[in-house]
Amino acid sequence: MQALRSFKPLSAQATHDFYGSFKSSSPLSLFIPTLFIPKSNKGTSSPSPLTFPFSTVPNHHLPLHSPETILVLRSIHAFETLYLTRSTNRLTESVSTSFSISSSISSSFTSRAPTFPGPNEGLAAARAVVNELDAARFDPLLVKAVAKGAARAVEGFVGKADALIARDHSATSMLGPVETPSQHGNAEIASSLYHLWSPLHRALSDHTDSVREILRPAVDSIRTAYLSISNPLIMSIRREFSAIITRMHRVDYSKNTSPPAMGANASTSSYMVDLTERLTFVREELLASYRVGDLAKEWALDLARFTVQTFVLHASIIKALGEAGKLKLTSETTSLEFAISQYLSSHSLALSSMGDQFKALRVFRPLLFLDNTQLTTPSHTNDVPTLILLHHILSRSVLPLPHQTHGWTEAEYVKWLNEHGEVDRLKLIENTLVEWEEKGGREKVAEKERKEGDESVKVLRMVLQARK
Repeated sequence: MQALRSFKPLSAQATHDFYGSFKSSSPLSLFIPTLFIPKSNKGTSSPSPLTFPFSTVPNHHLPLHSPETILVLRSIHAFETLYLTRSTNRLTESVSTSFSISSSISSSFTSRAPTFPGPNEGLAAARAVVNELDAARFDPLLVKAVAKGAARAVEGFVGKADALIARDHSATSMLGPVETPSQHGNAEIASSLYHLWSPLHRALSDHTDSVREILRPAVDSIRTAYLSISNPLIMSIRREFSAIITRMHRVDYSKNTSPPAMGANASTSSYMVDLTERLTFVREELLASYRVGDLAKEWALDLARFTVQTFVLHASIIKALGEAGKLKLTSETTSLEFAISQYLSSHSLALSSMGDQFKALRVFRPLLFLDNTQLTTPSHTNDVPTLILLHHILSRSVLPLPHQTHGWTEAEYVKWLNEHGEVDRLKLIENTLVEWEEKGGREKVAEKERKEGDESVKVLRMVLQARK
């Protein structure tokens, strides 16, 4: 009993704080966070702290303590086990509840059956995990034990959500005019996963490295899960937009006079009408159901940049532009800019947030009306991207464009450009010039065209040298 007498009693305030933090728990779930055990090996009653949980104390260390100490350790181990069991049960119940009811927001705005968890359920599960971790933070070993249970609960949530994800064709369909049931369900699941991931990702910084090491794989698996829903859909949108823009090569831009106007959209090609309609469908239907915070802005910006970049690349390789064709292409560029502006403004973003793609779109229109002599003048073309300028010079000349040299379609060429960096792109242009100069390309045309081609090669090499 001498050992027990050496325990430091808790102050009245400390006792109030300790018991007050567990008001919601039954008396059996209470435990003592830190015991002050006498250092028996020194033969003094000077207390030394022994940190909970006691289940981690090896049996071969127990003889170092007095029988009274061992009795206390073994007694409190039962409370530790009970606490961890109840913590795990609370987390498991939170996950089960998320999949037994649907989001109140979802049920308020749709007549579909309430079968998918939504943002509310994801947020509720995240709060349950954060609360359990916060309650155990006072003890470094206890919080690690709780973190293991939290990681298992998160993995359970992700596993249940993954089983509900639709992966058939209807999940990525672009037919419209409204989203499919599979797309709506996937949006709800992705939203719940995002709202589960976001608070947990922020909470990682509040804990020690050892706790983060336990939780990070489970937290990362949440992000992987919701991206496995959104990425295929975004890729489907990209393919649809690319296929529509490629249709511009079926339009005749070689005319020098415009036909009489036959309606409001007479000057706009059918492909541009379809593209603007698809942008509206994506904005108002396909991605509108995703409640994923700032991630929605990232998606909007990414799609806007991709669409503008693909359009400008295709437009820069159109050959034989007549005066009426230039005006028509300018009108289509303006239509695209307006549609993209509406799309971005719905996410509180400006056109300028696109950066280089926005600049390329703005400088492309005046580029169409420059004289050949002005194409190498920095004051006129300094803001034009190098690749776009080289394409435009090639399109005005008798020289073949890179995709023609390699036997690619326009769609294949632009896809290759979108997947490669500037160095590879310019190298492909350089190879096109070499093909003309050294591999017999110039021998396949008439003398007049040969001279024009040689002059164009000089201009292209001047641009390449100036832009290095």
